[in-house]
Amino acid sequence: METQRTSRPKHVGALVGRVLNRQDDYLKGIRPSDDLVEFYPSTEQRRAAALKDQERNREIQKMAREQSMFAVIASTETLLYGRMAFTTVHREDGKTSSRVAPLREISVTTELPRLMVVEPARFQQMISSFRVEKRVPQ
Repeated sequence: METQRTSRPKHVGALVGRVLNRQDDYLKGIRPSDDLVEFYPSTEQRRAAALKDQERNREIQKMAREQSMFAVIASTETLLYGRMAFTTVHREDGKTSSRVAPLREISVTTELPRLMVVEPARFQQMISSFRVEKRVPQ
């Protein structure tokens, strides 16, 4: 519209200029009302929007799980309040069964050589090359 302000027919340019000036006046009048708390959404409206977002996100996750290639090769387990795991087992005959297993602590330890801890790949190579080198007598 700014380009039309300087258009050939002067009456069109004048009309566009008045429209733009009135729009500027209108926007100047609206700007002070941006900070009014009354125009903010209420707690109920925010809660409703959050619930809607949660439902939409739940549907997106459900679709992503169904279309995931990992769904074919891995099963899904649900942790029940950190004490038990719930697993649905799909059998070859098409039947499904559920299993609830209690959770307990599992620990695995492995020993690493002392010199492998710093930087396993490069450090080990450097140590091996130093061990192979012959010392020069001084």
